[in-house]
Amino acid sequence: HVWALDTDNPSQAPRDLTPFTGARSYILRQLPTSGDLIISSNRRDPKVDDAYRYVMASGKLKLLATNPGHVGQWLVNDEGEVIGRARLEGEQWVYETPGLKPAETWTPQFRVNYADTVVPVAASAQAGHWWALSNRGRDKLALVEINLHNGTERVEHADDRVDVAGVRWSRLKNRPVAVGSEPDTQK
Repeated sequence: HVWALDTDNPSQAPRDLTPFTGARSYILRQLPTSGDLIISSNRRDPKVDDAYRYVMASGKLKLLATNPGHVGQWLVNDEGEVIGRARLEGEQWVYETPGLKPAETWTPQFRVNYADTVVPVAASAQAGHWWALSNRGRDKLALVEINLHNGTERVEHADDRVDVAGVRWSRLKNRPVAVGSEPDTQK
């Protein structure tokens, strides 16, 4: 369950934002301008997680995208729009983008081998792109900007010695501003 706590008023009882019996729910991200939450939950079907928007002002949960099965990642931009997903198909993750209308089908754009790692960080300011940590085509994770329409990666930062271990994100600049790695001590 996803709970809301008022840290300024600790005596106030916490609120269960996802009070669904038998369901598993967790936060995918908080939207920077509205404070609304993007939540993944299996309330509709216990076998799959759908993407929802919890609207703080109304306390309502709005379904954004349903999982047809095997979707392991939802890519949601700062406006709360689902702009991509990764669906497991055999030994590959298929990255797909949605049609213009909710009822339209998803379009496969590129594939990633199951053994490769692509960890989403945030939507890029460049439309149709996403920041991620990826080891595609190399043996270490690097900070990359992925074109969601063809899968090409532009490497922003890589360390030849070790994986990039983390990213510091600037909401003001809407881009990564620092990375961390640990070749011996944290750098």
